[in-house]
Amino acid sequence: MKSNSYKKIPQILLIAMAAIFALSSGAALKLGLVRSDINLGYSDSVVQAQQNDETEPVEKKPTPTPSVFQESQYLPASQTQQAQGITFTASNFHAEKNHVFVDVCYDLPSKDVWDVNAATLYYGENETGNFAVHETSIDVAKDKPQKGFRCLRLDFYDVKADADLSNLTLVIRNIGQIAPAEGHECEEYLVRINENQKIAEAGIEVICDQSPGGTQIKLVSSQNNLSEEEANQMILDAMFNQVNGDWTFVVAKNK
Repeated sequence: MKSNSYKKIPQILLIAMAAIFALSSGAALKLGLVRSDINLGYSDSVVQAQQNDETEPVEKKPTPTPSVFQESQYLPASQTQQAQGITFTASNFHAEKNHVFVDVCYDLPSKDVWDVNAATLYYGENETGNFAVHETSIDVAKDKPQKGFRCLRLDFYDVKADADLSNLTLVIRNIGQIAPAEGHECEEYLVRINENQKIAEAGIEVICDQSPGGTQIKLVSSQNNLSEEEANQMILDAMFNQVNGDWTFVVAKNK
């Protein structure tokens, strides 16, 4: 199966992704009594992953197996952790040169693709949050009652040479819904906003204009005496859904 690979942006940028997004898009976020616009240009920088269209749907979650033909160098070979209603499995830790690889599978909170936004690998007295991902399988379960799942191979690619790798701790900190496909921003963002419970309770209504140059989200109305900052944040949170962990896995080298 052909899969996609890409490097993650630095962790500190991910933490401030919503703020950076709003600034880079030139958003005029005045959500008081007057209507305001959020402009989403296609050049805006957001973390994206591509779902493999050739992936055949499966009926139940697979037992995680190595995504390459190699045995796990660490024990336990597989672990499962749950946080915020999301189950993560980590398996097949493998160290090679300045890389540490690990296979992870996790529940998808909605019928969409969710990405690992932030993770940290601790080894000896060192740590790194720089990693690339390679999708190994996915089922978004569009027409199924159960949750979907996604499996990735994480590649922590800047592990220090000659470092002590006898014990590793992997902490998955955050997963987030990826940006919509270009040309379908309005369709997807309106679904996310209109299905958000907090948005509904606050009486926030928006419309979206799609154009070849980008996407413009316009506030129509809001209730409950929301401040400008509160309304801004609620709309951005709905557009960029995220779930914070932590999911923590500790392994020791199999001697």
